[in-house]
Amino acid sequence: MMLIQTFRHLSDYNFARSVKLRAESQFLAPIDYTADFDGIVPTEREPKGRLRYWLGKIIQFPIGERWLVISASAVIGGASFTFTVMPILAAISALVVYRGRIMRTLKMERVPSRGILISAQQDSLILKLNFIKRFDWLAPSLLRAIETLLLLWIFIINEEINAVTFMIIFTIVFHHYDNLYRSLQNEKKPVWLSRLGLFIEGRLLLLGIAAFGEWNLSYIAWYFALLFLLTSSLQWVLSHRANKVR
Repeated sequence: MMLIQTFRHLSDYNFARSVKLRAESQFLAPIDYTADFDGIVPTEREPKGRLRYWLGKIIQFPIGERWLVISASAVIGGASFTFTVMPILAAISALVVYRGRIMRTLKMERVPSRGILISAQQDSLILKLNFIKRFDWLAPSLLRAIETLLLLWIFIINEEINAVTFMIIFTIVFHHYDNLYRSLQNEKKPVWLSRLGLFIEGRLLLLGIAAFGEWNLSYIAWYFALLFLLTSSLQWVLSHRANKVR
């Protein structure tokens, strides 16, 4: 469930920001929104009362609706019902949404997105996926999927599906969300913090050796929790406070 949410959430934000950055690059000068004419022609919004509009919203299955379905389905039929309904709805939504995004991306210039939006989320020493160019808004989601699926495979074959491994995956997912929201603010996680996180390859190697070697994974879970949940959050808060003082 975390994998579905993370893949979709990251691609939603990265696609929207990538489109925005590409549109902004077409303007030679910043737009003055207070001017009598700023070069933007207003368009009439489709009335929200129309059935087609709301059906479109339902099919898109945005994050608010996803959390609503998770909560409601858990109450109605329990966890098993949630894990049955969510993948089905997510798959239907993905077919519609990604079809539209792929068609729109094919009309874009064959160059990567501007700025550090994507590079700040790579978190990899080897897997860069630079070859996908204009489809780079998908790169963070694909990298997250590769890492999470490999971790699940390692934990499953070693019969390590428990609270500890859930905590490990949760902290790693939190780390990637942290990278996403930093990049949306045109920021990047400090190098020392990224190195302590071991990157994708280091985490997979460490957890693979630990699981197959029957090590106590709780120590690794605590390490990632202290690093990704506590240290990273404190670093972000303190750095922003320092910027405000200046």
